[in-house]
Amino acid sequence: MVRYSYSPPTHDALKIGSFSLLNKSSADKYETGEFDAGGYKWKLVLYPNGNKKKNAEGYISVYLEMVGAEGA
Repeated sequence: MVRYSYSPPTHDALKIGSFSLLNKSSADKYETGEFDAGGYKWKLVLYPNGNKKKNAEGYISVYLEMVGAEGA
């Protein structure tokens, strides 16, 4: 038996006014504030010059991270 649960669509928007300034900043990453979706707390994590821990330098790395998840 397959069970389905319905949850209404959730939308959120993030606008970066000047990505070039974020890209040139000394910060390795940018994290949004927490938001709720699907009964969980999330945040968006952006590495403007790539996630060096994942060998992704020279690229933009974007992650959707569950708040409080171990190993994040």
